[in-house]
Amino acid sequence: MLLGEALIRARVISQAHLNKALQVQTGNAHLSLGEILTKLFNIPRNVVESHYINLSIIPLIKEWLQEQLDIKEFSEGIPLRSIIDHIAITVPSFTRHQAETVSFDLGEDGMYRENNSVKKMERILATIEPLVITTKKQQKIVFNNVHLEVNLEDKGVRADNPGFFSEVKLRLLKSLKELD
Repeated sequence: MLLGEALIRARVISQAHLNKALQVQTGNAHLSLGEILTKLFNIPRNVVESHYINLSIIPLIKEWLQEQLDIKEFSEGIPLRSIIDHIAITVPSFTRHQAETVSFDLGEDGMYRENNSVKKMERILATIEPLVITTKKQQKIVFNNVHLEVNLEDKGVRADNPGFFSEVKLRLLKSLKELD
């Protein structure tokens, strides 16, 4: 969900506010929509960011986690997701990075030339604290300080710790063995 949609859904702004902000953004591409809404309509920045993270980023991260757990095997071909009842995440901090990329094409003469294709990119570096996985047997497994990178253009998420899912698997296995 885009920021404007999230803020309309939360009734922080109206469609007219969003339309005006997008119109202003056309002439001020260096400003984010949140910055424009804050300046134009005096909406506190923390309100804009809070709705953004809760209605856009957290659902994207949860969806990614569930997809990853669906494809990871626990043991004997059983997907990790089959032993998980619920996933809860809190994102106490994140950093937004915006950048523009310019594409270049390689010419026949071996020289690169700009092809006038400018693409805006936005990434979110988020810290999840805590991530709580509740098993079907109502055990809670808590992970703190989980760092993720969210690419908003392709809705991709990447864990900064490549062994994160191995740790999830090990801790789930340990918690299940403790029940036996």
